[in-house]
Amino acid sequence: MTAAELLSPIVWVGIIQLSAWEAGERLLSRLTGPPDPAVNAPLRATFSALLGLVALANGVLLLAILHLLYAPLVVAAVVVLAALGGLRLSKLPPFRQPRLSARDLPLAIAVIFLLAHLPNALYPVLDHDDNVYHLQLPQHYLASHALDAPIFSLYGAMPHLVEILYVVPLAMGDFVAPKVFALSINFWILAGIGAFALPRLGRLGVGAGALLYLSGQNVEWHLGRAYNEPVLGFFLLGAALAFIAWWETRRGAYLAIVGIACGAACASKYTVWPFATVILASTAVAILRLEQGAPRRLRAALLLLLPCAAVVLPWILKNVITTGNPVYPNLYGMFGGPYWSEIQVLHHWRSLSANGGLHKDLFSYLLLPLRLVTDNQNFIAATFSGSLMLLFLAALVHPRSWRGAGGHVLVMALGGVLCWTFTIQAGRYLVALVPLIALAAIFRLEGGRTLAAVAALTIAIAVAQRTLQPVTEFPATDVFSVSRQDLLPRNGGWKLNQYLNHALPPDAKVLGLWYNRFFFLERPFEADPAYEAPSGLAWLRKVDDSEAFARTLAERGFTHVVVGRYPRNLYLGNKMGFDLLDERVYPAQRLERDRALWKEFSTRYLERLPWTGPGIVYRLRLH
Repeated sequence: MTAAELLSPIVWVGIIQLSAWEAGERLLSRLTGPPDPAVNAPLRATFSALLGLVALANGVLLLAILHLLYAPLVVAAVVVLAALGGLRLSKLPPFRQPRLSARDLPLAIAVIFLLAHLPNALYPVLDHDDNVYHLQLPQHYLASHALDAPIFSLYGAMPHLVEILYVVPLAMGDFVAPKVFALSINFWILAGIGAFALPRLGRLGVGAGALLYLSGQNVEWHLGRAYNEPVLGFFLLGAALAFIAWWETRRGAYLAIVGIACGAACASKYTVWPFATVILASTAVAILRLEQGAPRRLRAALLLLLPCAAVVLPWILKNVITTGNPVYPNLYGMFGGPYWSEIQVLHHWRSLSANGGLHKDLFSYLLLPLRLVTDNQNFIAATFSGSLMLLFLAALVHPRSWRGAGGHVLVMALGGVLCWTFTIQAGRYLVALVPLIALAAIFRLEGGRTLAAVAALTIAIAVAQRTLQPVTEFPATDVFSVSRQDLLPRNGGWKLNQYLNHALPPDAKVLGLWYNRFFFLERPFEADPAYEAPSGLAWLRKVDDSEAFARTLAERGFTHVVVGRYPRNLYLGNKMGFDLLDERVYPAQRLERDRALWKEFSTRYLERLPWTGPGIVYRLRLH
């Protein structure tokens, strides 16, 4: 790749972060007034970044609702904010670089480790979920200038504030920029952890905290991808840091930041709703403990809850308007929802359970901390940090860690882990909680004299885990030696998309059945969001007539169908890794009927095109 191709997304992400800091600094000044002496500069910058990112995301959301989401408008707004941010920076007192010493070595190692994953972020090859979800949605919104997710998009019908935020880096036209942006969020996480550790543990503690956060392979696996867990982790960490700031200052503005951060997390993904709820509940208990009198408690509670509701309610209202279900596709039996069905609910939840870690028995629960750090198979994610797990468990049993604000932060982290434990034990979902767990673990170090040993042990355990269970991906150094044109074909679905772009007429419309990698397709499409709960088959099942289904597709403008051969065979053969059958919801007779409907539809109304790569390409044919 050329120097311009490598540097332009880095520069653009830097401009975005500067603009977010400027927007957040303005909001923070309105909330708190002049800088608070109890909040150090790194912590204030962290709060500003958090508020600014939430503001940018909601600004994009407003433009999309108004059908004004044009890339030049987004770029212009960001550049103006960044210019104002640069002007603000120029007026700040000169930064005094402290003299470097051995105490800074752990932080230097952490920063170098994080920067070493920059080539992965610059690598113009998308992971599966980035291709079909995290980056496909913002790409679609920019193309349509509106908030109109494809009707089959299960994830587009859920809250997805982070994907709305990805519109900003994507607005410059390079899809690697959101990956670089997601990587950059980890520097804000390090800043937040460091801001907490600095006055309590000194510079050595800042490095130890940074190493604890980055030491797990589950966190490292996300470095260089656009998966939203690091951004969610930053929101949850920011909420906990704002709670500590409120505890120490009793200024209600920090309760508002707790609410904004929790609201942003809930507006991004259902999986963090339990984590945010625990943070809000722990904060509410602290309000009851520390605020005297009903009026003060009520005021504090409103400062906490109203900003949270203001951020998350637009997504609930959107769900009600578009699906009739405020928490679509959840609670389907109560609220229902289009393009979803009881059979899909059954299969979707069974697939999540099959991918959800351990069996639900007492012995498995007791072994959970050990299995998390030693088993990278049962949680569909890489291993959790062994050193962080040890220190977190030590904090839980050490009385000093529970003093003051530390007790509430430990409850936030422990409550989140327990919510994860007793629901779907998918390891990726737990990554969003890692920054908060690292913050809680640091309370065990406060007042101790073992920071150097902790840093060394963290590195040693991280190396041991990567040696015994090597799932770490090495930096994609091909970005420095191979052209972008030669790297792009490595994307999943690239060759198929290029074939469709050349073979299909401009007015073609594609339906993906058990196939959804269409990021590079230049034709409108709808695609199954989840192979284990296919929406296309559910549509055919609802019509219950292959000819009527074919005619309905034609009326909707569909001209071609792409079928994923392997997942189709798994589903129709009941070999998905879990049992499709259920005596009431999906009996064997229903599966046989689905097979017959699919066979009739595919043989009578689909004409196969001469494509020999992955997927089967058909032309819709009406007799």
